[in-house]
Amino acid sequence: MHVARPAVAPPVFNLGKPTIVGSYYEAGSLIVDRTDKEARISGFMEVEGDGATPENVATAEATINRYWNQSFSDGRRVICSVSLHGGTSSFLSSKANVHIHTGSGVSHVNALTSNLSLYLMDDSGNPTNALTWAVAHEFGHVLGLDDKYHEGLFSKV
Repeated sequence: MHVARPAVAPPVFNLGKPTIVGSYYEAGSLIVDRTDKEARISGFMEVEGDGATPENVATAEATINRYWNQSFSDGRRVICSVSLHGGTSSFLSSKANVHIHTGSGVSHVNALTSNLSLYLMDDSGNPTNALTWAVAHEFGHVLGLDDKYHEGLFSKV
């Protein structure tokens, strides 16, 4: 059964306040099912790029599922079962894709396409945390969540 995505996706971690309950297609190949005390995230993302080795794809998948599977003291929980498919010939057939780059850059999500770009090196040539933290953070943006931190003037300089 296809359930249309609401105009504004409900925030997954707003579990302490009344929210919309139901199924939402966040990025084509990802589904968020909400109940009163539970959010289930499932689906797949296709992976491409010069850094999309089987080891990197497996690490990125494990990181997303580890950080997004959480239980809270009030009995609420988030269950995440997302798989990453590396090197598939049908790349771009889903709306949620991952690009793993061996070069330098800042990991981000394209707001128009929901494509997640991960860079394994920073501008100084040092390894980044793209596969051990950034992929889970950026996955939240694929789901439609905004950052909840505030940068001060000095952190932007």
